[in-house]
Amino acid sequence: GYSRGELFAVCADSGVGKSVFLACMTAVNLLRGHNGLYVSCEIDEAEIEERLDAILTGLPIQHLTDYKDDVFDMLE
Repeated sequence: GYSRGELFAVCADSGVGKSVFLACMTAVNLLRGHNGLYVSCEIDEAEIEERLDAILTGLPIQHLTDYKDDVFDMLE
């Protein structure tokens, strides 16, 4: 586990789910009212944002743009 104020890294081969794991951890901590920093050397900011939006809204990532107004309302 990890505690408040600690720094940890997630390392593994490409394609095993590091980014999805971190997006889920980030979303859970945001929902708990905590702050966090997500840094990736593999994916860009827009992709991280899409993953977090999909996780936090429950909408499929492929349909986020179809429901753009709903996404903004859900995340306010």
